Parts: sequence; structure tokens; C-alpha cells
Amino acid sequence: MWLSKQIWISKMPKRVLPLTDLTVKKLKATGKVQKLFDGGGLYLRVSPLGCKTWYFNYLHPITKKRIDMRLGVYPALSLSTAREWQRAYRSLVAEGVDPKDHIEDTRQKYLDEYENTFDKMAYLWLEEKPHKGSEGHHHDTIRRLENHLLPKLGKTPVKKITAKAVKLVLKPLEKKNKLELVKRLCRDMNNVMFFAMNHDALERNPLAYLHKQFRKPIPQNHPYIDESELPEFFSLLNDASSDDVTKYFIELKLHLMTRSQDLASSRWSAVNWEKRILTIPGNQMKGNKEFLTQKQIDEKYTHVIPLSDVVINILQKLRAITGNSEFLFNSLRAAAGHINYQSGNKAIKEMGYEGKLVAHGLRDTASTALHDAGYPEQWIDKALSHRVGNEVSRSYNHAKYIELRRDMMNWWSDKIESAKQQSLKDIV
Repeated sequence: MWLSKQIWISKMPKRVLPLTDLTVKKLKATGKVQKLFDGGGLYLRVSPLGCKTWYFNYLHPITKKRIDMRLGVYPALSLSTAREWQRAYRSLVAEGVDPKDHIEDTRQKYLDEYENTFDKMAYLWLEEKPHKGSEGHHHDTIRRLENHLLPKLGKTPVKKITAKAVKLVLKPLEKKNKLELVKRLCRDMNNVMFFAMNHDALERNPLAYLHKQFRKPIPQNHPYIDESELPEFFSLLNDASSDDVTKYFIELKLHLMTRSQDLASSRWSAVNWEKRILTIPGNQMKGNKEFLTQKQIDEKYTHVIPLSDVVINILQKLRAITGNSEFLFNSLRAAAGHINYQSGNKAIKEMGYEGKLVAHGLRDTASTALHDAGYPEQWIDKALSHRVGNEVSRSYNHAKYIELRRDMMNWWSDKIESAKQQSLKDIV
């Protein structure tokens, strides 16, 4: 019995006395490697020169091999902290998780988090954006981001961005009554954040309702002139110091009723001289295309404009100036390759129309004249590229309706040309 008891005792696991801070502190170099065990797989390795390093020894949950995992150097890593880590890692092993894999996954997670900064996500989003909107609109978005958001939030990881932090950036703009700018910046922020979500850099967007924290901009009508004021307008345009390309831009905008961004970025390849139409691709048109396929963008946004005889004549004159270039309104100075869509506003302002007329107001001038002449609402909406009922609006791109719309465009162009000729008579 005594012998069997002795044998039983010999098979008991060796009991390890826990280390103490004093013991660890007093350990000296012996010229040999020392190992002092604390229990539960935690031990302290003392190098021949006296360097003290904590290790955790465990059985890999899958391979079942013994692993020595380095924790850190004493005293930077204290005994109590080493024990906390050992308990946490033992729990992981019990759950079938390799502590080394867990640490690497966590490290990569935080690395990704700090690499996925707002400016990185913003520029990645902007790389895709040119395919979803006009180039002029794209450049405006870049300027907004770089002037107002990136200087203060650019280096912040998207996971660290909060509504409170963004409000601190935008509130000063709200106080200056730049409400339209604030509205667009809120939209830009959300586009970037949703882009980050779609690329697994963010789990939720904390800015989804950010716009509700600011006052809404008050809708304002664009100042415009009446059709009867066109002779004076052309007289001032003729005397303006603007270059011929800008003058043709303003004149064609009045004829075609397009948005400035869409016209400024139009290419010569979009002019079909045989069919006498100008096609503005859906990519260039105004609208939210963030989640649409290219086919959906083409179907929903492509704008076909029938060209009047007067417009064909103007385009031929313009072609003599910029016909060898990609864009109708070519610019060697602009990064986009074409004039800035604000060029029209600048020229009109210099003509003395500040506060009385803007380039966008020329659309209102045309719309008012066409309504007064009794043309169908759908034709006018289509000319203005308004999307009122997608299917109905889309049908007005068909050949049958294009010819009907051409009659309307010829009528309007004749009115404009008459006013222009009147201005020339007044000069004489």
C-alpha cells in the first residue's frame, strides 16, 4: 500500500510555486540560460547576460505542438500584466484559437483601421466618381473636399470619424450662412463613408443623418432676363472682353438650354452632323448614379438635343476655332481640357449683369418664352433635361419626338437670332 502510494505520488504533476515581484527583481545573470516557471504555461527566461523575457508555453489547439510565445521584456512587462495576458491566451486556446493568430488578426485589424483614413477613402471614391458624373461636377467635388474637409479630417481613420467631429468643421460655415455648401459637404461626407462601408473599411455610417444637424438652404430662383431683353444682352455680349470660345458657350447655352457643366464638357464626337443632334452621355448629366450600372445610367440620364439651323451654323464657326480639339470649348489652361463651367457666369457678370442674370438663368429665359408660346410641358421639360416620369421622359429621345422637339428648338433659335440681329442694327 505504501509502495503503491509512493508510485501514485510520483505520477502527480510537479507543483510550481508562483513567482513574486521580489524574486524576479533580484534575479542575476549566471552566464547560463535560466527558466523560472510561474504556472499555467507562463515562465521567465533569463539570458546569460541577465535579460529577462516573459514567455507563454501552450499546446497549439490544432497541431497539438508545443509553442513558446514571447510576451515581452521585464520590467517593461510586469509580472501582473504577464499573468493577465497568460490567462487571456489560455482562454483563447480553450476556445480553439491560436493566440499568435489572434494577435496577428488584431494587429492587422488596427493596421487596416489606421491605413483607411478619410483622405484615402475620399480619393479612392473620387477615382470612381468621374465615371458617374460630369467632369465639371467632379472637379467641384475635389475642390470642396480639399478646401473644407481634408485639411482637418483627412488623416483621421474613417472608423474614428464621428458626427460631433464633423459638426465642429461645418458649423463655422453654417454661421456664415454658407448653407448650400454645408449641404453639399454633408452629401460628400456620406458618399465617402458609404464607399468605405462597401469596401469593408467601415461597418456603419455615423453620418447618415448629419444633414439634419444644420439649417436647410433656402431655395432661390436664378435671376434671369425676359425674352424682350435679349437684344440688349447680345449688344453687351458683342462688346464684352471675353474670348470667342466663351461667347459661343454663352450663346449656345441660351439656344440649347443645357446646364453649364454638361455643355462645357461636351465633345465634338457627341455632335452628329448628319442627324443634327448633340448627345450628352448619361455619365456627364446631373443626378445620383452612385449605385447604377452603366446601362441604367445610359438609359436614365442620356440627353439628346435636336440642333436647329442656327445652332448648326454657330457650331460650324466654333469648329473653325476648336475643331482639332477633343472638346467643343477647349481650354489649354484647364486641367480638364475644357473651359470651366463658371466661365459663363464670370463673363455675364463682367457684362454688368451682377445680381440680374446668371448663366443658369438663361434656361429660365428659354423656359418662360416656350411656355408663353404654348409648347407642351413635356417637350420643354425634356429640353431642360428634367426627369419628370422616367418612362415618359425617356420616350422623348425617340426619333419621332426628336423631330417634334426640333421644330420647337428652331422656333426658339429663330427668336434668339432675331434678337441678335436687332442688337446689330442698334449698333449700326
